[in-house]
This record gives sequence, structure tokens and C-alpha cells, in this order.
Amino acid sequence: LVIAGLLGLVGFGFISGIHYQTMLSSSDAGGTGGRKTDEMYFQEGRSFQLDGDYKEALDKYSMIDESWESYDEAEKNIEECRINYSVDMLTQAQELLDHKQKEDALELLCESLQVLGDNDDIKNAIKKIGMSGDNKKIELDLPEGAENYKTQQTSY
Repeated sequence: LVIAGLLGLVGFGFISGIHYQTMLSSSDAGGTGGRKTDEMYFQEGRSFQLDGDYKEALDKYSMIDESWESYDEAEKNIEECRINYSVDMLTQAQELLDHKQKEDALELLCESLQVLGDNDDIKNAIKKIGMSGDNKKIELDLPEGAENYKTQQTSY
């Protein structure tokens, strides 16, 4: 029940975050009437993505309007960032579990759901931790093909 409650709260926070984020428009003095363009958000997202800051990259990519002519490119990058971010969070959670920090691992994974929204790999990890005994070693599963995403560089 505790895990279900956490997932429910996380889901609400994610929806609220999108609404709040949509209400806020970043401004830019770049001659665009004080508003950033989709191209600017794409370039910022790509920069964060190349630096391995997938959370910030996802934040920037989420500002791009779906009607933008290059949205398909952005969508590919969003998916790549989502996978890389989930791999990062699962890896960090595993490190916490290896050091017997179960509550910290759960907190990290629940926070990652606020960024990712509905992610089966993270949800399964939360369930696995929640159902394990206190002294039992827990091994989290990474998404299939995860080893390819960390080194994958999309060229543009």
C-alpha cells in the first residue's frame, strides 16, 4: 500500500509539474519577443543531452511544441534521454542498495518518476524493493539494451 501511495503521489506531481511548466514560459532577449523558440529549446536540450544531463535535457525538450517542423528529431532525442535517465537512476539506486540504503534508493526512484512519468522499469524496481526483505540482496534490472544507450551518440 505504501508503494501504491507513493506511485499515486508521484503521478499527481508529474501531472502538476507539466501544468506548472506549461504555465511558465522562459524568456529570452534574443529578438523573439521575449519568448524562446522551439529551435532554442531544441539546442539547449541537445547541449544538456550531450553533457549527460538527461533531466535538464528532458526539461528543455518538453518546452518544444509538437507542431514544430523538426519535432520528430526532438522526439527521438526525448526517447533517448528518457532511457538514459532511467538507466542512470536505476544504476544509482543499485549503488544505494549495495550500501544498504533502501529508503534512499526508493526515494531516488520515486523522484525519477516525477521526471519520467509512466516508466515500467522504474515502477518494477520500486515494487521489487518494496517486496524484498530487509536483509535480502536486491538486484535491479536495467532496460533491455541499456548498455547501448550510454555510449550511443546521435549525430546531427
